[in-house]
Amino acid sequence: MIASFLKMAGLAASLQIGLRLHWFQQPRPFPRVLAPLLQQRARLRYLDLERLLDLCGVTPDMTVLEVGCGTGVATAALARRMTGSGRVIALDMQESLLHQAQSRVEATGCADKVTFHWATPETAPLALHTSDLILLGSVLGEIPEIHDFLTRLFEVAKPKSRLVVYEEALHPGFVSSGMARMHLHAAGFRQGGLIRKFTHYIGVYYKDEVAFDPNLQPGASIPRA
Repeated sequence: MIASFLKMAGLAASLQIGLRLHWFQQPRPFPRVLAPLLQQRARLRYLDLERLLDLCGVTPDMTVLEVGCGTGVATAALARRMTGSGRVIALDMQESLLHQAQSRVEATGCADKVTFHWATPETAPLALHTSDLILLGSVLGEIPEIHDFLTRLFEVAKPKSRLVVYEEALHPGFVSSGMARMHLHAAGFRQGGLIRKFTHYIGVYYKDEVAFDPNLQPGASIPRA
């Protein structure tokens, strides 16, 4: 019994390592055939989107840019919070996932708060200095030209705005917090806090310099710019 379990665990680990190496060598979007995994209860439970958005500092009047919205699980949660003049701009490169996201948001009754674009930040009609918050959920490992991608986001971000990145350990395109920090610093963003969990991490970055808080823990408040 134990031997069988160890064998299965070894095969799973080998598969994960192989997928990660393949993804690292050739970044690509999350396979649309695996889209149902994005809305699994276990995933939604460990992400705890409402708490995540609290940590992001989402307010009802923000302009939020979500890059790589997938099937819209975070987009719907964001839309429900836009009770003021706020709005959500959601981008994804995969049209089929974008349609699922649109349906999910329509079901919330908040569709008027969200604008969808089948595009990347480089091709979407995004004006400079317009986003109060940029949300990147497990997308850094899917971008071939990551520096150009993040530089474009830096241009779109308002002064004193923030960017929040979360990366999930089981995603084959997982990017470590150290690698994410390197790429984001190169684009001009500065880290303001980091929360590590077993399943994922959450990194908070600012367009303007903010002191890094090494003591930030789950449940702690992230200082606003």
